[in-house]
Amino acid sequence: MTERYTGGMAPPQTAIICLAVGLAVTVGADVLTPSYARIGVMLLFGAQIWLEQRCSRRLFLMSPVFLLALVGLVAFTLLPNAIYTALQPFHDLTYRPIVLAYFGSRGEGLILAFCAAGLVVHGILALIASSRTAPAISRNPDPRGGKARTAYGLSGTLGFMFLAATHTDLFGATATNLMRTGVAPIQAFLLLYLLHCALDRSRIGLVPVVLLIVFNLTVMVLAHGGKIPVLIGMAAGLYYIAHTRVSYTALTKAVLAFAVVLVIVMQFIHLVREPEYYGPSNEIAFTQKIGKLFLRKMLWRQAETGYCLSNVFAAHKDDRFELPNQTFWVKILIPRAVWPEKPNFSLGGRYATVYCGMDYVSNSHSASITLLGQPVIHGGAPALLLHGAFLLVFLCGAGAVAVWGPGLPRVAVFALLPWWIDFDQDFALYMGNMIKFGTFMLPFLLLAMDRTCRRSEN
Repeated sequence: MTERYTGGMAPPQTAIICLAVGLAVTVGADVLTPSYARIGVMLLFGAQIWLEQRCSRRLFLMSPVFLLALVGLVAFTLLPNAIYTALQPFHDLTYRPIVLAYFGSRGEGLILAFCAAGLVVHGILALIASSRTAPAISRNPDPRGGKARTAYGLSGTLGFMFLAATHTDLFGATATNLMRTGVAPIQAFLLLYLLHCALDRSRIGLVPVVLLIVFNLTVMVLAHGGKIPVLIGMAAGLYYIAHTRVSYTALTKAVLAFAVVLVIVMQFIHLVREPEYYGPSNEIAFTQKIGKLFLRKMLWRQAETGYCLSNVFAAHKDDRFELPNQTFWVKILIPRAVWPEKPNFSLGGRYATVYCGMDYVSNSHSASITLLGQPVIHGGAPALLLHGAFLLVFLCGAGAVAVWGPGLPRVAVFALLPWWIDFDQDFALYMGNMIKFGTFMLPFLLLAMDRTCRRSEN
């Protein structure tokens, strides 16, 4: 089985890798225009998914480097371009016409180059994995079900406590703020662990776990949790699909269903955040509200972010590269208790004024320059190459853990999905959040380990 799989996988996989390298180099060097590169990268991603489906491996579902690159491709190039092309003849796109210069710009080219490079790294990982048999989900991590029941009770209790903390003064401001920081990563791990146990039939049913997931994500939405609860739900969905071996048709239906649910959840989140606008008291038609929300989230936000990235690269691409400056993101790991003068790493307001052309006095909007922008500011184009390569290798390592570490290692990788899939995040915050929230999960990961089961396997 392994020899047949390797023989069928290696030639087309090598071809995809070589073509992706060519696209990454040419569009990154500004030789190939984004309008052509966009089509090429899209076709290569489609070919990669088709190849893995045909070979019954589907490693792309548990590869952080592939999924991050796919999010960058779809959310920041394909989808906004498609929406703009479709609506331009019929819709007055007058929000910020200047940001539409992003389409076909250097910023879009950089994003496409990163996506193609991510596909290269994933392709290498898939090629290596093709010579090995696919590991099982686990070896019954919790044979008696005690750990699953404990995790279920802990997650439910934490959910009720967080609901009380965010809607009453029961715990005080300090404890509530601490819970706002720590609840999301802890719940992400607990919920993914429970889903893992349910799929492995560790004396806990799938329906109670799904109900608990819905409850906790609703609590986070009501607490103004933003996109994190949506991404935790996405992690749970991907984990389920990756481990149930659904057909390609079912996978396509699941993706379409998730897109519909995402739009509904986004509307609910905005109803919670801005009831004075999205609520029924506002006289604006409901369909008009939905339309504005759709354009704001699927077109203007991405176009604005790419426009800002283009300005960052134009301003700093020739800056001098100094090795000591490349530790800029490491500083975020130092606790404020140890470094009281620690600067604020949330720089969206500054980006809005310096690189996006916004008036911060009259507009409190926080802008993004994607994962790729901050390295350029700290060392020009060479720094982008350095940190881009570091990030791809880092995520490739996480993918290797997910592929060859069924059970708790894979659960931990999926639990961190809300933070490693956030292409819109600043580089320093991206790395800092993954390390910080991974540390939050670590005690629960250690408690979930079953020494008795491990001894029996030895």
